[in-house]
Amino acid sequence: MPDILFGFTFAASFATYSILRHFDVASTKAFSKYLNMEKHEVNWLINWLLKRGWSLDRSFTFMLFLFGLPIALADAALNTYLALGVPIFAWTFGCFHVIASLNNYGYLPRLERMKPDEIREEEAEMFAFGMEFGKASLRKKVMMLYNRRGFDMGMTFLSIVAFASIYYTAVMVVGVIPIMTLFVNQGFYVLSFFNMGWVLGSVLLMYYPIKVIAEIAMAYRYYHLSKSVVTQVGLQDGSSSSGWLDIPVDQLKSALKIADENDSKVVRIWLGSGDA
Repeated sequence: MPDILFGFTFAASFATYSILRHFDVASTKAFSKYLNMEKHEVNWLINWLLKRGWSLDRSFTFMLFLFGLPIALADAALNTYLALGVPIFAWTFGCFHVIASLNNYGYLPRLERMKPDEIREEEAEMFAFGMEFGKASLRKKVMMLYNRRGFDMGMTFLSIVAFASIYYTAVMVVGVIPIMTLFVNQGFYVLSFFNMGWVLGSVLLMYYPIKVIAEIAMAYRYYHLSKSVVTQVGLQDGSSSSGWLDIPVDQLKSALKIADENDSKVVRIWLGSGDA
C-alpha cells in the first residue's frame, strides 16, 4: 500500500506540475516569434542552454525533467497529497508558471503590434539602463528600480508586510497545527481547497517581488552584454571628432566578431583617449 500511495502521489505531482507549467511554456514560445530569447528569457539556465545551441523546445523539455522529477519526489516522499489534499510542491511551482504566463499573454498583444525598429529601440533602452544600473551604487540602484518599477516596488513592500502578518498570526500566536486541524476535521475536500487557496494567495503576493528580482537580473544581463559589444577606439594624436577617423582593422574585426557572437545589431564605438 505505501508503494502504491508513493507512486500515485508521484504521478499526480508530476502531472500537476506539467499541466500548469505548459501555460508558461506556450506563452514563452509565442514571445520567441518576435524576440531573441537569448536576451529576453529571464531563466538563466534556459538562457545558458540557448547560447550553447539548444532549441527552445529541447531546453523546455530538459527543464521539465530537471525540476519536475525532484518536485514529484518531494511530494511523494512527504505524502503531501494525502496529508494536505494537494501535491503541494507541484501546485506551488505550477502556480508561479501560470501567473508568469498571464503576465506574458498580457504583454503579447502590444509586442505583436510593435515593428522591428520599435523592438530594437526598446532593447537599446534596456542596454542603456543596464549599463547605468551595473555601475551605480546600491542607493542609486534602488532609486533607478523605483523610477522604473515604482508600482512593483510598492507592492513588494506590501507583500512583505502581508507575509509578516500571516506568519506572526498563524505561527507565533495560533500555530500552524491548530489551524490545519480545524480544516482536517471538515474533511479531505475542504482541506484540499484550503491549501490550494492559501498557496495561490501566497504566490500572488510573491509575484511582485519576483518581478523586481527579474528586472534586476535582466539589467545585469544587459550590463554584461553591453560590456561585450562595446569597443573603445582611441583617436590618433592631433585628430578631432570631426572629419575622417582611422580605426585599426583588427579592432574593427574584433568588435564585429563580438557583436555577431552576441547577436547584436550594432557596434558601439567610443571616441576618445585610448585609456578612458
